Amino acid sequence: MQWRIPTRNRLQGHDYSGHGVYGITCCTRGKEHLFGQVLDGRIGLSLAGQQVVSCWKDLPNHYRHVRLDAFV
Repeated sequence: MQWRIPTRNRLQGHDYSGHGVYGITCCTRGKEHLFGQVLDGRIGLSLAGQQVVSCWKDLPNHYRHVRLDAFV
């Protein structure tokens, strides 16, 4: 699996290193269900989905200025 961070959605000239609230969206090519699937109204995470959750929760350990909020 190759990860690519698109830059076309970034506001030209904006300094993203400053204070602020940022939303992050992970999309898959062709809307593939790589991160898991919903069964009976509950999410069942795949291994890739579990890795995303693990990395998300670990961000403050690498960036002390980062505070996590909602995760959907």
